[in-house]
Amino acid sequence: MTRAKAKQLGTAQEGEPLLFPVPARPDAEIRVAPIDRPLWTGSKARLIQRYIRLFIMITHHGNYIDGFAGPQSVENRDDMWSAKLVLELEPKWLRRFYLCDVSRDQYRFLQDLKKAHVDRNITIKRADCNVWLPEIVKEIKPKEATFCLLDQRMFECHWSTVQSIARHKKAENKIEIFYFVPTGWWRRSVTALGDERVLKQWWGRSDLDAVRKLSAHGLKMAFVDRFKELGYKSVMPWPIYGKDGTVMYYMVHATDHPEAPGLMRRAYKNAVTPLDPPEQFGLKYAEK
Repeated sequence: MTRAKAKQLGTAQEGEPLLFPVPARPDAEIRVAPIDRPLWTGSKARLIQRYIRLFIMITHHGNYIDGFAGPQSVENRDDMWSAKLVLELEPKWLRRFYLCDVSRDQYRFLQDLKKAHVDRNITIKRADCNVWLPEIVKEIKPKEATFCLLDQRMFECHWSTVQSIARHKKAENKIEIFYFVPTGWWRRSVTALGDERVLKQWWGRSDLDAVRKLSAHGLKMAFVDRFKELGYKSVMPWPIYGKDGTVMYYMVHATDHPEAPGLMRRAYKNAVTPLDPPEQFGLKYAEK
């Protein structure tokens, strides 16, 4: 190849400068083995607990943020309340908890939960998470491992809130996010939605006609793409099944940590089994 031709193509012989800079090769997407068993809706809180357990075994510290922190099933809150199950984890290596809910009744449960764990650093707030979370993430230091659960019911979480959480850390790993995409009732909900502003805040863009036409699968993949646009190195949708065997919603897991996708698969597989004792991890720990 002639030098002129090399420069024209953006390549160079050894020692020669390039006419155009070659973009860095993107990091390969993290892959894990596909799931081999379904996870049912009643096990969702246990899945979150199992994942956070593995999360702290890697980090030995961390912050937990929950934007819809009240129990979604009041009757089954002992077994199906994510914030409660995470607070009960041993070892107690999570340093700070930020829990909010806009509902007055749900907030009362958060008050009771805080009273039951007076030894933990728990901040609770009756607030719209779209107002409060962008403020409290400012307290998170760059090197603090942080997990955020956005367990909305349908259109409650604004995309601008997700952006503020994802963009908070500039140099270190981003705040990990679990974001629930309720595909099982998507068509019914978007058809019945009367206020266009709600859809626009949830989606975060103006292409609402295109969004309304999305299938359940299309919606899931759209959110995977949206999280990748935020710069996460791994974005994986994990299905949660209803009793009739259909997928009710997806848990989109967005993370920068190279071990996190594998931990998530392990948590998904073992969500209905008893928690491993700390000795299973070869740990002899003291309180951090």
